[in-house]
Amino acid sequence: MSFTKISNGITRFIKDQEGASAIEYVVIVAMVALVVIGLMPGVGTQITAIFGRITTALTGIGS
Repeated sequence: MSFTKISNGITRFIKDQEGASAIEYVVIVAMVALVVIGLMPGVGTQITAIFGRITTALTGIGS
């Protein structure tokens, strides 16, 4: 693989906006969840469990 192909791939990856938008939405959802956790302890426990399962699933993907 040539340096030009690698450089072009990196450039496309950096310019890709779809991934950035998805990350922004995840951050917004996480912030809303933190507010809910703070205001409603019963619901907060359930949300904490959901985020724990998501973290476990994502950790398994990288392995």
